[in-house]
Amino acid sequence: MLNRASGGVEQKLEEQLRDHHDAISLLFRPLAKDADESAATMKPWTEPELGAAFDDNTVATEFVDGYTILSEHLKSNNGSASLNYPRDLRRVVKYGCVAFYIYMANRHQEISKKGNSRGRLPLVLNYTGDTDNPVADASLDSTRTAHSEIQRATRLGIREVLDRDGYRAYSEEEIYEQLKVREFLEVSRQSEEKRNEDYETFEAIYSSDPASETFEKLVNAVSDAIHHSSSRFNTYTPQTTAQTFGWRAGLLKPRGNRANRRRFRPDPEILESILLSIIKPGGSMSLGELCEELRTRYGIIVGGTERDREHLSAWDIHLGASGTESDPLNNRNYEGFKQAVVDLGFAQEYADGVTIVSTPSKNE
Repeated sequence: MLNRASGGVEQKLEEQLRDHHDAISLLFRPLAKDADESAATMKPWTEPELGAAFDDNTVATEFVDGYTILSEHLKSNNGSASLNYPRDLRRVVKYGCVAFYIYMANRHQEISKKGNSRGRLPLVLNYTGDTDNPVADASLDSTRTAHSEIQRATRLGIREVLDRDGYRAYSEEEIYEQLKVREFLEVSRQSEEKRNEDYETFEAIYSSDPASETFEKLVNAVSDAIHHSSSRFNTYTPQTTAQTFGWRAGLLKPRGNRANRRRFRPDPEILESILLSIIKPGGSMSLGELCEELRTRYGIIVGGTERDREHLSAWDIHLGASGTESDPLNNRNYEGFKQAVVDLGFAQEYADGVTIVSTPSKNE
């Protein structure tokens, strides 16, 4: 098709793919099989410095290990197996979505003064098949807790930025003066009338806050303006952003902008990327061991471990009693998760009732 195209499209595309300094070409370079390797102008890779987010016991360190294991499942020119770039790219992107969501949900407890004492924030995956049972309720609660933690993390960020910019030293009179001369908020309103409305809304939020200290009052007002107010910031609150990202990535169900009461139920491609970040090529473990790895590494709970309820209780998430079945988390939900892993081709149940989860070797 490109050969028949007019306007020099083929030449422009070839030049674009040879210019390996831009991000788009770097992303699609593996797909350009016929590219002239001698013409590549790739800059030498310089590993970035890792910040505090990668300190010991932070969830980000789990993703470093996860990407390391996942990379071993990706095909390369040196292997005997045929290349499958689209599949490998999909696995990396899907795992990146999981990593980003879990990172956001756990960041508050990592940077707060209370520290990381409750373990990973629990994500209860609902494999029961319906939404009217204790596991589904716990999954809904864990979703709300995750988004609440994301909101709390942004408040700490707001506090840090305001403190860094010197607002801790401002008196209340100076705050009102900033609002009066319209120098406090950064808004991109085209209309002066709309701009004035934003300032009036913010001033009303600030004036009604009950905090006794001026700085705390300001932190609360900025946080409320971003998260809860009816101002222009309300469209893309951190909670809404996280929720939209979750269902678009395939981690939350149901999908759609108008859906509510979302629960954790990952798409098969999401689940596949998670499993491949835990089990090395050709490796295997029992289903129970896998469930424990999911819980300790990522906070993912599906049943099958002795500390599931303890982990949930630490985050004030409780499994209620069911009037129709005994222990739905360790029975129906655990069985549903097992079937999902079987459907992916990674698990086999033996006659003694033991289910082994394994991944193919890299050359298969």
